[in-house]
Amino acid sequence: MSYTTRWHDTWETVGSLFTVLAVVVALGLGLIESRARGKAQADELHRLQGERDEAREERNQAERAERQRQREAQARRVVVTTVPREPIPDEGPERFQEPSFEIVVHNYSDMPVFDVLGELDRSHPGARVDGSFEYQMLPGGSASWPVYRADDPLSTEVRVEFRDAHGIIWRRRASGDLIEL
Repeated sequence: MSYTTRWHDTWETVGSLFTVLAVVVALGLGLIESRARGKAQADELHRLQGERDEAREERNQAERAERQRQREAQARRVVVTTVPREPIPDEGPERFQEPSFEIVVHNYSDMPVFDVLGELDRSHPGARVDGSFEYQMLPGGSASWPVYRADDPLSTEVRVEFRDAHGIIWRRRASGDLIEL
C-alpha cells in the first residue's frame, strides 16, 4: 500500500468521524433549540391564557356592576330628605306639640314603590315619627311625616325602607346611603 493511499484512508476516516460528530452536535443543538422553542411557546400560551382570564374577569365584573346598577335604578330615584321645622319657645309642655322636623320621601322613578316606612335611629328614645307608613307611592309622588321630640334634627339618623316594583326591599338614609336588604 502506498503512502498516499494510507494517508487518504486516514483523512477519509477522520472526515467521517468529524461528519458523525457534526451530525451529533447538530442533533444536540436542534434538540436544545426545540426544547427552548417549546418552553417559549408554553410561556406564551400561559401568558395568553392569563390575559384571557383577566379579560373574562373584567367583563364579568362589568356585567355584575351593570346588573347591580339596573337593580338599583329605581331605588336610586327614591330620595329621602329632612326638613327642619321652626320650634316653638321652650315654655311649657306645648313645646313638644310641634314637630322638630319632617321626613320627606320623593319617588322620582317611573314605577311605584310599596310598603314605605320611615324610621329614626334608636339612640333618640323620646323621639317618634307619626304616621310613617305608606302602602304605595306612585311615580312622582311624595310623602312626609312629622318627627317629634328630636333634640338635633341634623344628628338624628333617618332611614326609610321600601319595596321596589321588582320586590326588592331597600333602605335609604337621609345621608344618601342605599342598602339592599
